[in-house]
Amino acid sequence: MLHDFSPLVTVLIPVYNGADYLGIAIESALAQTYPNIEVVVVNDGSTDDGATERVALSFVGRIRYVRKENGGVASALNRGIAEARGDYVSWLSHDDFYLPAKVATQVDYLRLLEAPETLTFTAIRLVDETGATIRDHIVEPRWLRDVVLTVLSTSVNGCATLVPRGAFEAVGVFDEALKTVQDNDLWLRMALAGVPFAYLPVPLVGSRLHAGQTSVRIRDVHAGEKELFYTRALRAIGPRFAPLANDILDILEAKQLPESASLARALRGKAHA
Repeated sequence: MLHDFSPLVTVLIPVYNGADYLGIAIESALAQTYPNIEVVVVNDGSTDDGATERVALSFVGRIRYVRKENGGVASALNRGIAEARGDYVSWLSHDDFYLPAKVATQVDYLRLLEAPETLTFTAIRLVDETGATIRDHIVEPRWLRDVVLTVLSTSVNGCATLVPRGAFEAVGVFDEALKTVQDNDLWLRMALAGVPFAYLPVPLVGSRLHAGQTSVRIRDVHAGEKELFYTRALRAIGPRFAPLANDILDILEAKQLPESASLARALRGKAHA
């Protein structure tokens, strides 16, 4: 077991026009039972007459607040990573919230693993607009047998992660050209670079479902980006594809991605030829 392992963790909250929920997110970060935390809020050029900024500034002295021109979630995350002083980054969307033991549970797990370079992620609790529980989402064991399947099945929720700084140093940060799949793109790059992933099947994040979510607001962009992500991914995973082909095809068909599924069938045919 790692002794005296109490790394600084940066809880990073990107926000755009998020006054309705931002205060709840910040409070949940500040209420973490793990003591060695800093909270960084990045305002991505909100256009709500200062409402988002007023919420953030009400926590002055307890958080660090950064303003930037609007550039999308990936750019806000990247700015936050650049500002972070922590050994680990814990992303929290402005409309989600952490349960009190989220960070402590992950740090304790790293201590037990004696593998501080591991990216850990937890289960999530789906909640409605009011924060009431809809259901807990636990990753199926099928998707955990290979980290490629874990990522392609979108089982890694960004707000459930605790990412070691070394993982960013190994593969870089979020692709700012992507608006809705920037997280899955980064997790896949990390997985293929050999960053170890570990799953904790305990719901420690409240993931809010509501009409204002980015993937809902720009649904057409999201659909196109999903196809782009999966076609890129199929080519990137190389020889790891063949033993996972049937599972990957099941993922693509379930997500109704015809272009990616067609490519997967072609690659499976070549692998079996």
